[in-house]
Amino acid sequence: MPTAPHQLATTPRVSVVIPTHDRPVLVMRAVQSALAQTLADLEVIVEVDGPDEATAAALRQLSDPRLRVEVLPVNQGASAARNRGAALARAPWVALLDDDDQWLPQKLALQLATAEVSPSASPIVATRFVARYAGRDFVWPRRRPAPGEPLCQYILSQSSPFYGEGVLLTSALLVRRELIELVPFDLELRRLQDMDWLVRVGARGETGVEFVAEDAPLVVWDQLRFSALQTVRRSPFGWREFLGWLEARRPLLTRRAYSSALLTWFAPNAVHCGERESFWPVLRAAFDHGAPTALDVALYLVEWGVPLRWRPTLSQWYERLRPAVLR
Repeated sequence: MPTAPHQLATTPRVSVVIPTHDRPVLVMRAVQSALAQTLADLEVIVEVDGPDEATAAALRQLSDPRLRVEVLPVNQGASAARNRGAALARAPWVALLDDDDQWLPQKLALQLATAEVSPSASPIVATRFVARYAGRDFVWPRRRPAPGEPLCQYILSQSSPFYGEGVLLTSALLVRRELIELVPFDLELRRLQDMDWLVRVGARGETGVEFVAEDAPLVVWDQLRFSALQTVRRSPFGWREFLGWLEARRPLLTRRAYSSALLTWFAPNAVHCGERESFWPVLRAAFDHGAPTALDVALYLVEWGVPLRWRPTLSQWYERLRPAVLR
């Protein structure tokens, strides 16, 4: 039986881990959305990533005994904060929540119900979410993994030119605590920590993604982070860093995932930086080490040769032609 609101369970059913630093208003919103869950038998662990009196003071205003706050002595990054929060967790299940995201009230209850009947010993239970940007709401991911589809392929490959296909938002995941202990977040990465963690978890083989039966989104990914997807694709710096990560993780990827990531995720950074000498080496690497589809190559050529202002028109044409192509 769930505990009553504001009652501290001896062993909670879910531990919520929220890393934060220097964003007191946002983290208060995230914490309150966690404490307002219909599943009341939980604890909320906020890892303040380094000295931050404004955030600590804001959180002291909340008197809920289910809230635990730890201020780390130095700033180490979100990966270290998540690992530390998972290490402190008392529940068998951990739900990750970024400080600028929000949960709808039934999110944890629906996920836990799915997790507890899962045939997998260590499932990743996900939900759809609202990507909110510039006054518009997009419901992602657009599709669920196909039967037997490798996790790396689901999150890195594309079957259409539109964003939001295989996006697994960190704030939409529920996992066993032991999974983070076995596969901690990489402390060395400045970016791509979430994607890297999913790739390494998926490479274990026995871990798969399951979605709650309800198709309705249960998380709000605010416009403040919507541009994170573009950070990977169009960062004005660091595309070689992204390429280095991809090469380092290539042994964990399918050929399909590698080539799609190379041509559709990382190449746009080179385009943005104007490094046109990379065009042929990147394309050659995709064929030498991967298995690109016609769509991968087409999207790669669009990135290099089609001005941004023309791309919405191309997308509209694609949508009109797609039914005929599928027939």
